[in-house]
Amino acid sequence: MKAFSRIMLLVLVMTLVFGSVRVAHARIYHPYGFDTHYRQIYCQPAEEADFTEHCRVPILMYHEIGEPFTEHTELFVDPDNFERQMEYLVEHDYNTVSMAELAAHWLESEPLPSNPIVITFDDGFLGNYTKAFPVMKKLELTATIYVVEELIGSERYLNDSMLSEMLEAGFELGHHTKTHRELSNIPVNELEAEVKCSRDRLEDRFDVCIDTIAYPYGSYNEAVLEAVSGADYATGVTIEEGFASEEQGMLTLNRIAVLRSDGLEGFSEKLESRNDNEVKVNYCGQKRGLVPGR
Repeated sequence: MKAFSRIMLLVLVMTLVFGSVRVAHARIYHPYGFDTHYRQIYCQPAEEADFTEHCRVPILMYHEIGEPFTEHTELFVDPDNFERQMEYLVEHDYNTVSMAELAAHWLESEPLPSNPIVITFDDGFLGNYTKAFPVMKKLELTATIYVVEELIGSERYLNDSMLSEMLEAGFELGHHTKTHRELSNIPVNELEAEVKCSRDRLEDRFDVCIDTIAYPYGSYNEAVLEAVSGADYATGVTIEEGFASEEQGMLTLNRIAVLRSDGLEGFSEKLESRNDNEVKVNYCGQKRGLVPGR
């Protein structure tokens, strides 16, 4: 009887101690994405949990700012609309962060500012410097520029001096491969040249660390992800539409495409499209104990 009483007392104590604690699940990182196994971690009491926007962060995807010069007109955002979109971000208290800062937050629980947002430009078009950069510098915003090595300095593309000036102003350099080929359609033995050797040359060329990649045409497969993981990238971004979250896998993050037809109204709608009824990815603003796979 005494033994039974002790057991009941222990159960009562455990209930009082842990009863108000919310248990969350965190997937363990593979070099790319997550595996299928879960482990439980104790989080803050539910009523005290910090449900900030840090769990799901918008990563905007732009290409060129200016008048269209190809048939893909939607990729060319009107400069006046771009300026209004950047002003909208400032007016609504968004704070730009780099992909490196976002990775540090998710992997190492490094703090982010309130309302974090990442702005990215694919391809390294000239208008990123002549049209976008002056607006962003005036508004004290920064971005990540994903460049194609063989296109740097070509007609309609950024050159070394332009990129260097943008980097000095706080912009981040990302990799968009050597030649802008569809990575899932090239031989596996050519992937290293596209994602690693090219990146290494750019790091030496601009004296920076490049640990984020954007897949041309959004094209990737298991072999591509293995090559990117082997090259020690921290993040990879896709053209899958939506807010980014760590559950997507650090090398397969969603983005929000900003198109010519969006204007300001469509732009704001995309940022407000977050479904608040969705299950939160995890509690934020705390040590979650996720184990990096790289």
